Amino acid sequence: MDFQISGDISLHNSPNAAIQNRESAKKCQIDDWQAVWQFYPVKHDRKDTQVRFARDSVPEEVWRIASVLSDFEFYPIGGIIRDSILHAWSLGKTDVSQAARGDWDFATSALPEVVAERMERVGFLALDVGIKHGTVVAVKEGRQYEITTFRKDVTTDGRHAEVSFGCSLDEDVQRRDFTINTLALNLQSLQVIDLCRGLDDLQAGIIRAVGEPEIRFREDHLRLLRAARMATLLNFQIHEKTWNALVACAPMIDQVSSERIRDEIMKMLATAKPSTGVRMLQRSGLLAVIMPELDRCFGVAQNQYHSHDVGEHTLLSVDAISPRFPLLRMIHLLHDIGKPSARAYFPDRDDYVFYGHEKIGAEMAVEVLKRLRFSNKEIEQAQILIAEHMFKLTDPCLGKRGLRRFLRRLGRENLDAYLRLRIADRIGNEKWQGTWEPGLREAIRSLREIFRDEDALHVTDLAINGDDLIALGLKPSPLFSRILNNLLEKVLDEPSLNNRHDLLCLVQQCIQEEKSSKN
Repeated sequence: MDFQISGDISLHNSPNAAIQNRESAKKCQIDDWQAVWQFYPVKHDRKDTQVRFARDSVPEEVWRIASVLSDFEFYPIGGIIRDSILHAWSLGKTDVSQAARGDWDFATSALPEVVAERMERVGFLALDVGIKHGTVVAVKEGRQYEITTFRKDVTTDGRHAEVSFGCSLDEDVQRRDFTINTLALNLQSLQVIDLCRGLDDLQAGIIRAVGEPEIRFREDHLRLLRAARMATLLNFQIHEKTWNALVACAPMIDQVSSERIRDEIMKMLATAKPSTGVRMLQRSGLLAVIMPELDRCFGVAQNQYHSHDVGEHTLLSVDAISPRFPLLRMIHLLHDIGKPSARAYFPDRDDYVFYGHEKIGAEMAVEVLKRLRFSNKEIEQAQILIAEHMFKLTDPCLGKRGLRRFLRRLGRENLDAYLRLRIADRIGNEKWQGTWEPGLREAIRSLREIFRDEDALHVTDLAINGDDLIALGLKPSPLFSRILNNLLEKVLDEPSLNNRHDLLCLVQQCIQEEKSSKN
């Protein structure tokens, strides 16, 4: 993409003064960076709000970055300002005494090449990953700071935009997504700058597009998902006009890359209550485009053993999984997508059944996750967990033999995830009122004993291997695999056999059986 760069950005001071500023900055101790920022105070004619940041709430590295760009307009902006204000308000304070945790992003009148050069002069690593878009990522001691030149769109197709540099902060915020993300900080007065009534919307708990909502969504189609994600994260409502535009523009989401869609969904699934956001996706029509397999689950009635339809049950179950496991939440979103296809009515029961939905759902989930560009490892885990989620783990007749065979299919590494999904599935059915599945504690106890005793679950866990078979005079062949798998089946039934002596005796038996079968 080509970016047009306008020529109206220049140093407010002479080149010599700028050099003097940089040299002075390099000589200062870290405590003096705030003072360096005052060397060239930026004049502006906008009215600051009454919301203020305490000077100590701004990290020293932010002052340091500001000091080397002090001859340009320079403002902390966006999420860190929004979240810091919300945090202060949650404590009953009107001013910010302590900034929220998170990344600091900045808007500046300096061109990206100037930003990169100056950051490197004071010891930052300046990454050029976004420089053609006007963004320099400055890295210091593992922390990243995004510094973006004031921009305005020239043309956009909803996925890519051509921008021009050199506009003002006022113009820059007009191309941002939502009013609550346009709040900036005046580092001279330490007062918040609000050009789009973002504070009003922040106080009212509203997600409102900047300017005309449909224009904002057409500029960047991913904003359709971001609106729902922001509302979910902050527990806000989407403004009516913004919501109507979102619904109207929903079909455009299919033009966004799968990777960007996946990343927004995963961010949503890391919030406290992702069901809120997924319901928005479903009601707006976005889900029908992104994951039609899940969308079809809403309104599909279940049987007498369930309290909600398939879609609502899924959302209640997903909320029951900790936000620390967004991938597990994603997998659980898909765990019952096979039910609409498997649903059948049995007249003699006067009820519905969903035989085999776990196998159907596992295959469908693979296609969904491939489409959203999840990794092969993540797809494999999802396929296993969904395919096994209906296993009768609590059957008292199962015994340790059955549990060992189940673990062989599941994989030791997937057991914790499986149990989290199993418990969440139960919680998501309000008919059980949060009670534990009968027999689950006993099954978990038996599984822990299998782990403790390090029972063999795979051929690689056996006390002998192919080298031992070669030592017995056998040549590498498919016979190796048949013998070792035969041994594993015996060890799954009787773990005490997993020792070198007993297994070598069993190998001799296998060899004799092979010879007999050929005769």
